[in-house]
Amino acid sequence: PNTIHLAFNSIENFISKDPDVIKSTKEYFIQQNNSIKVNNIYQAFYPLDVRVNFEHGKFSVDGMLRKNTGNVFISEERKVIEFDFIVENGRLIIKKFGVK
Repeated sequence: PNTIHLAFNSIENFISKDPDVIKSTKEYFIQQNNSIKVNNIYQAFYPLDVRVNFEHGKFSVDGMLRKNTGNVFISEERKVIEFDFIVENGRLIIKKFGVK
């Protein structure tokens, strides 16, 4: 919970500079931040599989999201994070993402 605010900073350079993309990404992280702080949750995502579709500019990461509070296990569930991307001048830029 004490470092959740750093999550957006760690990926900010990979996010599109489109104001709508920045806004929706920040809103997602604010929502996650509030939930984590209110519930005193620690969570970790463990990637299991990555699929890339260069032709359509998409990739997805399948994995397990494990939630704990202190040393107490809360839940573990399979999640898929889907990304739309472009590569511009050799740089990966995320245009959109969603968690299912």
